Formats: sequence, C-alpha cells, structure tokens
Amino acid sequence: MTHAHLIAAGVDRKRIQRWLADGRLRRVHRGVYALGHVAPSLRGDYMAAVLAAGNGAVLSHRALGFMLRILRTRPPLPEVTVPTGAHRTRPGIVIHRDTHLHHLDVDTWHGIPITTIPRLLLDLAPHLTPEQLTRACHEAWIHHGTRPEAIERCIARHLHKPGATKLRQALGSDVTLSVLEDGFVDLLKRNQLPLPRT
Repeated sequence: MTHAHLIAAGVDRKRIQRWLADGRLRRVHRGVYALGHVAPSLRGDYMAAVLAAGNGAVLSHRALGFMLRILRTRPPLPEVTVPTGAHRTRPGIVIHRDTHLHHLDVDTWHGIPITTIPRLLLDLAPHLTPEQLTRACHEAWIHHGTRPEAIERCIARHLHKPGATKLRQALGSDVTLSVLEDGFVDLLKRNQLPLPRT
C-alpha cells in the first residue's frame, strides 16, 4: 500500500512512523509499504513496483511474462510501463515510458494493473528470438486463451512499434516446446528430410 492509501484510511503520519519503527509496516519503495509481515512474495514485489511508479503504471515486459507463465525464465526484476514521457527512476525497477498507452492495452490480474497479453507480446517481440516469440505466443494461447485475432488488433493499434512485423510473422509460425523437439527438427533439416508441423 502507498502512503496515500494509509492517510486515506485514517492512519496519520505519526502512526505511520510508529508502525515503521515497530515493524508493523515495512518500506518496500519510497512511499510504498508492506503491512504486517516480511514473507517474500514475488506478486507483492511486483505490485509494490507498480505502486511506486505512480498513477497509470502497469506491470509489463519480462516481469509480466514470467508471472503469466508466458516466459520460462528466472524471476526478473520488476518492469513497469508508465503512460508518460517524464523521466522517472526507482531503484530496482525497470521503467518503460509510453505516452500512447492505449486503454485497450491495459488490464488487471489478481488486482495488479498489467498490460494485456497481446500488448505484452508486442512489447517482448524486439527482445526475443523468432523461436522464443513463437513459443511465447503459444504459451499465451495455452494458458490464457489468447487468440491471434486479439494480437492482430493490438498490432493494428501500434503498426510502427518495434517488433510489430516480427510478432505478426510469429503468429503463423510452427512452434517447438523443448530442446529435444528443436534437436529433432534440426536433425531433419540437416538430412534434408520432410519437416513436420509442430
């Protein structure tokens, strides 16, 4: 919760200072606190990052891809997108600025403001290999039912965004889901054998 949330709930500044001193409140970021416990929570850390980034901030990029099981990776640093060109920095948070963050590209997940999955894929496209991006599209469909039409609508809103063409190509590509499958396809190619649909 933020300092403003505490004040709005009737907790005055002196009580906030007492709660910080006795451990009932724990400062996570400037003006953002965890209440009552110190148990680690990645979801809590990501929510705190969104709150610390200010109004309109949403969880995005690799952090969101990890949370939604679209990317198979270690937990990344919090990444948020803010709908402003103003230079904001917060230690331990990767901040992306987008003055044209469309309302159709924003959603919530377990109470956390996020970019939609199609927008997530578009944001990730410049940073992933074609194979990784195709796999991410597949995972978005498997885990969240994200259809190609929804991704195409997002691309249409952002035709000049880096990665738009790459994402469109990924939608029509075959996907492999393991190192073993990749190796099998490579074996077929090396021996000039017919390739299966994957």
